[in-house]
Amino acid sequence: MSIENPNPNYKLTEEERKRLSKVLADGYAAGGSIKALAASIGRSYGTVHKLLTEAGVKKRPRGFQKSGRQHSSTGPAS
Repeated sequence: MSIENPNPNYKLTEEERKRLSKVLADGYAAGGSIKALAASIGRSYGTVHKLLTEAGVKKRPRGFQKSGRQHSSTGPAS
């Protein structure tokens, strides 16, 4: 995934925002994390989160794994 101007300080035009939102929404739907998507386009986590929200994407719960199983931060059950 790439954008025309990778400078993170570059202000996206409305058309670029819409196009990038669609690309990010597709990547997120395919299982990509917000952090990985942000790194792939050279933008911040917050920018990607905002673009996904503007695109109407429903966010997965924290700790989501593609297999659908949740990570347990407390370790194995005793």
